[in-house]
Amino acid sequence: MKKLLISLLSVIFLCSFTYMKEEITFGSIELSGLKSYQGKNFTLYLNRGAYLGPNKDRIKKVHAILGSGQVTGDIINLKIDKSFSNWGSNFQRPNLVTLVIHSSILHSLNVHRASRGIFAQPDYASGLSPVPQSVTNQMFEQRKSVKLDDVLQTEMINL
Repeated sequence: MKKLLISLLSVIFLCSFTYMKEEITFGSIELSGLKSYQGKNFTLYLNRGAYLGPNKDRIKKVHAILGSGQVTGDIINLKIDKSFSNWGSNFQRPNLVTLVIHSSILHSLNVHRASRGIFAQPDYASGLSPVPQSVTNQMFEQRKSVKLDDVLQTEMINL
């Protein structure tokens, strides 16, 4: 029994160690369904959180801001050309990509999609600085989280 337990723990440890060395590479991501958001701003986040359904998420940690800008058409082809790795452990690996459409130039991300009057900033990876929260920059027009594996497979997010 002890040998089985030790073997199982060794496999879990090795899988965790291998997984945290994995590199995530983005070429470009197509953002579509933006027609009704012309003139608004967008921010695309790579993060760790809970995906609770199409319009429900909870962001724990922001690993990177993949891009931001102004919505100028129904489709935006966002060229990223970056790789990301070294998030510390299997439990900190990014698992979501979150697209936020907002009116303010900068956006302050809330842990919860619906704040209900409570604002809580997620943790940010080393080297990233969160946007200080204000009444205007915490509001958003639309927020959609998509599972990272789905984004890597399709290279698109459709609102």
